[in-house]
Amino acid sequence: MSDFFSDNLKIADAKMCSARWFGGAGGKYFRCGFCGYKFVPGDKYRVLYTNDMPQAGGSPIVCEACNSQGDREHLRLLWKQKNATMRLPE
Repeated sequence: MSDFFSDNLKIADAKMCSARWFGGAGGKYFRCGFCGYKFVPGDKYRVLYTNDMPQAGGSPIVCEACNSQGDREHLRLLWKQKNATMRLPE
């Protein structure tokens, strides 16, 4: 797995905060997938790899506060649960 998905927190810089994320120009969607916090330069974040989980909705960006909720597997479970509540019944 690449460093992009490592468990280590990274520091957001101006380039990251203004990049196109999830189709939104100008950093519009450079936000925590759990709490919605919009990152600014200097904030710590990580990208949680969930692309191997069916119906997990992609790999979320996670802020430092939400990252402190648990280890990688716990966060993956929380993300899967969050996505399950956001889905329409089939």
